[in-house]
Amino acid sequence: MSQRTRWLVRGVGVVGALAWSAAAGLTPDQEAIRQTLTGSARFAEELSSTLLAALGLPGAI
Repeated sequence: MSQRTRWLVRGVGVVGALAWSAAAGLTPDQEAIRQTLTGSARFAEELSSTLLAALGLPGAI
């Protein structure tokens, strides 16, 4: 991942995810969102459930 992409994910991606979650009345975990968006996994599905849980969706994992 390029430095510019990392910056966008950390800044815009995290802020957008937090805003979306809060607007939905959920309780997001900022650090978990950041780690998920900058993390890596062999398959996207491995990160998707983690991201949903970090966004505060009940029963996501």
